[in-house]
Amino acid sequence: MNYQSVGSAGAGVRRLADDAFIPEDQHNRDWQAYQAWLKAGNQPLPATGPSLADRKAEASQQIVAFADRLSARLTASFPAAEQASWPLQVIEARAFVEGKGQQPAALVPTPLLSALLAAQGTPAHAEALGVLAQGVLAKSTAYGAVVAAIIALRSRAQAAIAAAADDAALAAALSASQAEAAKAAKALGIAS
Repeated sequence: MNYQSVGSAGAGVRRLADDAFIPEDQHNRDWQAYQAWLKAGNQPLPATGPSLADRKAEASQQIVAFADRLSARLTASFPAAEQASWPLQVIEARAFVEGKGQQPAALVPTPLLSALLAAQGTPAHAEALGVLAQGVLAKSTAYGAVVAAIIALRSRAQAAIAAAADDAALAAALSASQAEAAKAAKALGIAS
């Protein structure tokens, strides 16, 4: 009969014949049999670490967490309520810009953009709405480009991790991904 250590000392052993876990308990018959087996000069197999698949899953989670941290740097200086308004700002800005030529600007509904101008003390006339709408769209485009770059980094890193056939390839994939991410974060202006 063979046994394999499980984790740290005191965690117990696994009996290989039936894959049973045997806790370290002096009153347990299986533990007593294991102790007798040891006294006969036998040694358990060493504990095994996580499988390559488990290490790949952990590496992939690390990549996702890093992408989350990069994304958070983009939005860190904006309150959550303001961030929540961004999609509506973009919708109103597009409607205003696209609708200007088809109907009078005063008829294009822009309640949020108008409220933003009013909060700044600027009357919501067509020219001011046009400037604000163009600014919202430009920021949305820039934000989308940075988010797309983060998504691409994450996607390439996870593909490299998935393709790793062994620990050396996994380590190389992580190292290359970290270097690429650091370079991209610096280029995007979101390096820590």
